[in-house]
Amino acid sequence: MILNRRAFLKTTAAGLAAGTLVSPSIFAEEKKGWKISSCDWSLGKKHHPGVFDVAKEIGLEGVQVSFPADCKPEYNLYDPKTQELYLQRSEETGVAISSFALGGGNAHPFWLEDDGEQLVRDAALAMDKMNVGRVILIPFFGRAQIKSDAIYEEVIRRFRNVAPVAADAGVILAIESTLSAEGHLRIIEAVKSSALQVYYDPGNMKDYQKMDTDAVCADIRKLDGWIAEAHAKDGNNLLGEGPLDYTRILATYREVGYTTWQVLEGSVKKDFGLVKSYRQNAAFLRQH
Repeated sequence: MILNRRAFLKTTAAGLAAGTLVSPSIFAEEKKGWKISSCDWSLGKKHHPGVFDVAKEIGLEGVQVSFPADCKPEYNLYDPKTQELYLQRSEETGVAISSFALGGGNAHPFWLEDDGEQLVRDAALAMDKMNVGRVILIPFFGRAQIKSDAIYEEVIRRFRNVAPVAADAGVILAIESTLSAEGHLRIIEAVKSSALQVYYDPGNMKDYQKMDTDAVCADIRKLDGWIAEAHAKDGNNLLGEGPLDYTRILATYREVGYTTWQVLEGSVKKDFGLVKSYRQNAAFLRQH
């Protein structure tokens, strides 16, 4: 049986309320090959509908687009007119909106700013209206980094407040942070909502947690069923040419049931440039 995103989140609510943390791994779509996307900021078109044209030129299936948290751009995804424009450009180019992100969330932390919860609520409602994608990345780097028990508790408190709105909209709130699996699960287990999962990034684990490939694969296994989406990056190296064994990492994702989007971020070879690098990265992902 295949469940749509809203039905799944609602049907798990009772079990979560009873204190049983139910892995949403059954919600993962079973696909043989990866779908390849990239972040609007990596494509040089953050908060701009031109991102669809760049993605089409490269040959990507999708793009991850940003809601503004710390600025008021010309094209603001909180604005219904911009939402319609993005949907139109997606249809015209054949490039899907794979997911969303709270752009500027590192400078304007969800757990600190007065409007942090409202920005996430409004984004979830906009995603429901647009009816594309199902995941919004909530970042916790730089100023937003989770570095103390007090911050953990505030993050948990706020996610408890916004998770029901996301669940009702059929939206997944995905934490991307410097934390390892244990830190992410600490938050997820306290919030007790299927609408809260992890945005995984092996490159971040290498950089912030000093993980090698073995450690990254072990970390992914600990998050079995709780990975909403994944960034694909390995520093400034093309995938398959850096210190991380991406073939093993991709196999481990499949092992835990994550088989959908790989969203390119970074991994641009200096003498290749963006387009050539991302075409090669996409080819590597499709081959593995």
